[in-house]
Amino acid sequence: MKGIKYSITQLLDHQSFPHKHLFFMAGNLPTAKDVWNVAEDTLQSMSSYLDLNEFDSYLNIAPHDTLERLKRIKRLGIKQVQYNLEIANKELFEDTCPGKMKYDLFVGKLIEAVSVFGFGNVRSNFVFGLQDKEQMLEEIKRLADKGIVADYSIFQPKNNTPFQHRPSPDFEDVLDFSNQLVDIYLKYHFKPIFCSLSSRSSIINELYEDRCSTDFSK
Repeated sequence: MKGIKYSITQLLDHQSFPHKHLFFMAGNLPTAKDVWNVAEDTLQSMSSYLDLNEFDSYLNIAPHDTLERLKRIKRLGIKQVQYNLEIANKELFEDTCPGKMKYDLFVGKLIEAVSVFGFGNVRSNFVFGLQDKEQMLEEIKRLADKGIVADYSIFQPKNNTPFQHRPSPDFEDVLDFSNQLVDIYLKYHFKPIFCSLSSRSSIINELYEDRCSTDFSK
């Protein structure tokens, strides 16, 4: 905790930023309760010397064990939570991610989180390239109706994994998917995670901001 405090206060005291994102990513522990215990303790500690409400703040973590957890971290100043499904298809998800909870239960947790954080403040990341594009978009639209925002990363094959021989999606598919995702964001008044100034910026930020500036200029 002391190391976190020193690092972030040094950064804020000696750098200026046009605006600030604060992204918390929790790792794996034996149970989701253990993960949440560490996350909540860390956020509680940080809130003693930082006003978390001043940041665009996100908590990327395993689905909550209780709704009270979500309510407490929201009171601490966290604005959005993210539970990563990775795959937008029930059968493929349960075959590919056997260590995670069942798909319907996972989606139910995302919907519960919307009841606490509000429409558009709950996110889930997907890996583009692991399933059919149109199938993926249909499920993303279904989740968007519930207030859940889809983010994505692009599949890259890695040696000595079950998908080491699977090709990455080509650029045209990535661009088409990204443009369709922007359509969904605009329809539901969602925003991409972070921004084009962030070190975690992505094609979706740039496309979204370009589309918004074009719309405003009309």
